[in-house]
Amino acid sequence: MPPLLVSEMKSILPTSPEDSRLAEWVEEGHRHEPHGSNIVTVTSPDKRYALTIELDEPVHGHLIRLWKMGEKGREDRIAQTIIENRDDVGTVAAEMVAAADDLAALDDDPSLGPDTIYEEDVERGTVEAPDEWDDEDEWREALEDAYEEADIQPGDLDFAEVHDCFAIAELAAYEDLGFCDRGEAAQLLRDGTTDPDGKIPVNTSGGLKSKGHPIGATGTGQAVEAFAQLRGEAHVQVDGASVGLTHNVGGSGGGATVHVFEQADGGAR
Repeated sequence: MPPLLVSEMKSILPTSPEDSRLAEWVEEGHRHEPHGSNIVTVTSPDKRYALTIELDEPVHGHLIRLWKMGEKGREDRIAQTIIENRDDVGTVAAEMVAAADDLAALDDDPSLGPDTIYEEDVERGTVEAPDEWDDEDEWREALEDAYEEADIQPGDLDFAEVHDCFAIAELAAYEDLGFCDRGEAAQLLRDGTTDPDGKIPVNTSGGLKSKGHPIGATGTGQAVEAFAQLRGEAHVQVDGASVGLTHNVGGSGGGATVHVFEQADGGAR
């Protein structure tokens, strides 16, 4: 069977630059693309790396990942980028492959690169992976903006709905949202501080898991719960609720949204 050419990847992918390292991988390495699949995997000729591209991924969009290979196949994800425009997938994938050695040498969080890359960034040639990617920066910025605009502090909240995609994520949110100091989140649970009758009731709706982790509907569900609390109509009602907060995270942690809800003129706003 003759070697696969970059142009032959048109089955699901735009053409990549012919003089790129990705072109070399496709021509001299191994490519796997199940019939009818929206996922293609290209392994480097020396079998040190693998690139996976998933088009129209239900949650993220066009998802590109770079992996370090081991004896049993893919071992560590060393880079990840989400692309908004399908026409940019080939170019950005080629840039990621070109930087594979540098990315593999990094010891920081493996989720590298901006969550969304826009067409104008590719045209300007400014698509680069930052030195590190830290979810906390996004959470903190969104939180500070919300508290400042609402002119409140954590102690002013009567309830909160947080993004508890995993158990540890809820505890991390307690600390990031200022409900306690670092390392003290578990104590809030032990003390009952976040119980429905506690000082800051959290996730009276049951949280994401109770809803089946509905992804795009998460933020809407949080807003509905906040509005119900302020109207005194929640299933698990907090007595005297007048100010509440919702905290939502998406895009592999790269984006965070914090809203403050409060009663006004006898109703919710």
